[in-house]
Amino acid sequence: SEMCIRADVIIGHINKKINSIDIKDYNQLQKLKASLYRKGFRLDDINKALDMVCDTNGINKLDNYMQDNDKLG
Repeated sequence: SEMCIRADVIIGHINKKINSIDIKDYNQLQKLKASLYRKGFRLDDINKALDMVCDTNGINKLDNYMQDNDKLG
């Protein structure tokens, strides 16, 4: 679906930056959201993608997400 495609694109952008920022730092997280917003993504989609990538403690779940996607082909 369209949301899955957008989420994958957003997650790709997050993946490029996730190791260079502290995802638990509110200001850095806001900067990441602003960067994605400037690229034309909707805030709702950005937040959903971030929810897929990080749990509420800011723990990076991206590795698990990418491994699951690799299994799906």
